[in-house]
Amino acid sequence: MMDKDCSNNPIPGLSWIGLKVGLLLGLLVLNACGYQDSFSPHFMPSPTTANMPPDNNVVPQVIPADLLGYASPTSMPAASVELSQTPTLTPAANAFPDSLPLPPGWIWYRSPDLPYLMAYPQSWMLQRNPRETGVGVRERVSFRSPETGSEVNVDIWEVTTSDFDLLDWINSNPERVLYDVLEEPVSYNATILGQPAVFHSHPAGWGTRDMAFLLFAVAEYRFRIFFNSATTPVTEAEPYVYLYMLESLSLSGHAANGISIPTGWEKGAGLITIIDPPKPAPADLPLDEQQTYQHGLTGTVENWNDTPGVIHFTLITNGGNNYAIYAEPFRVHFHGLPIDYKYNVYIPRPRDGDRVWVAGQPLASGEMLAEYIAVEVNGEWQTWFHKSLFNVFANEFNPVFLANYSGDESFNVWLQGQFEAVLPFLVDETGSPIEPDDWSQYLKQESLAFGVLQVNQEMKVELHNLYVQDGGCTLSHTREYCDSWQQLYPPIPMQKLITATVLESIPETQTIVLQQPVKGIISITLSPNGHLLAGSGETIAWESLTTGMTIQASGEIGAGGTFIAEEIRVQ
Repeated sequence: MMDKDCSNNPIPGLSWIGLKVGLLLGLLVLNACGYQDSFSPHFMPSPTTANMPPDNNVVPQVIPADLLGYASPTSMPAASVELSQTPTLTPAANAFPDSLPLPPGWIWYRSPDLPYLMAYPQSWMLQRNPRETGVGVRERVSFRSPETGSEVNVDIWEVTTSDFDLLDWINSNPERVLYDVLEEPVSYNATILGQPAVFHSHPAGWGTRDMAFLLFAVAEYRFRIFFNSATTPVTEAEPYVYLYMLESLSLSGHAANGISIPTGWEKGAGLITIIDPPKPAPADLPLDEQQTYQHGLTGTVENWNDTPGVIHFTLITNGGNNYAIYAEPFRVHFHGLPIDYKYNVYIPRPRDGDRVWVAGQPLASGEMLAEYIAVEVNGEWQTWFHKSLFNVFANEFNPVFLANYSGDESFNVWLQGQFEAVLPFLVDETGSPIEPDDWSQYLKQESLAFGVLQVNQEMKVELHNLYVQDGGCTLSHTREYCDSWQQLYPPIPMQKLITATVLESIPETQTIVLQQPVKGIISITLSPNGHLLAGSGETIAWESLTTGMTIQASGEIGAGGTFIAEEIRVQ
């Protein structure tokens, strides 16, 4: 008998070429499949009392000492591990190991049907979706941040065959199980509760946010516990909330041995570029002929192709010449968002018979790569599609092509290249050149600069954001991943500053539980040398903190969604 679940239905036609569309469909399927059974789901705010006790006959599991000390889980390299024999789980087996209390701001979720416990932030919302046992899925529980909408979901399926293979299940249905397209089969690369597990993460881009999955099988159940960020970029604190929830998981009959999973995914997406299929080769033409294409051609649209993710049509010029127009945007993403091209959503896409202005470059295939398309609307040209990422080393940021960018419109663009090559194109809000000042040590590093194109003779970019690469890149068969970037502008303070509202104050641990998460943070703990101050600056006692007070704290993100503060000041 085969397990029946949504993961057995692959997304039709999903390939790397259609990745940006297919993964977006995958997220829609996540919602459709996740709620296909008959029930009335609703989100319930968590209880407001910290450390709400679980059932009287249940003793929560031990939180590992290193976790309570805010130590990060260690990285475990990918390896092939055989599943060990484990005792059968039964809902009646409610014996859990002894435990230490949860940190402030955390409470227990105990399944009423299955023998497991998991801690979650008390300010997050809980949604439990029980399933009909006949369809294989026993339970989905969603924990959602009321601030960002990010979720941690626990899905549990029944294993109804004696020869169930977790790896085969994942690798046979990655689009459903992991909401991703795998280039290589997954293998065991993690452990939880002493059991081998599969950890998989994929950075934001092409219709998805940053996601991370942990999957494992124990006796008659298989578990999928995954984090789905709702922000781009991912908040710094929420991945560590997910890690803490994994650490807290307890199953009846299993010792709480902590977890071991790969690291590095917590910072979310960096710069991701599709390298296969490769970019089309340019035509080898004299410069004056290339500039004809860069200046732009006008004509009428014929044979518009509605294939998602690509632009294909025939341009018939006034002189009767035919040009095959091609473009495949969204090959480059940064922090989860496409940066290589932009559409003007307020201008309807061209249709057969419309007059258009197309600029770009000729290709060796005989087609023309469209990098700028304007549509004639009421006798005026209006930009519908334009290139927004320019590599300064490749001479892409040149005045001949940029002349197509009308002075009547505003264009947000990115410049890419070594910082010393990008710097001459940057100006401040007054139009003055950007001086390197404290950035001189970064001149030889790869950079990304974002700003508004100044449409004038000089064609400068008014700087809004500046990043330099501070790590290497990795290659897969289809993508290049450059994950590590340092933001230079606007400058980031050495210490983070947050403003929050007090729910509860615990003097014994010098901890404040927040009414609502702030930047993913659920509690604030004063560092050993920190200070609690009144608005006027004098030191005050912890007992003076009351529910509803507004505080401002400066410090750093710790584990489990905790903010380690050097100073807390009452507002």
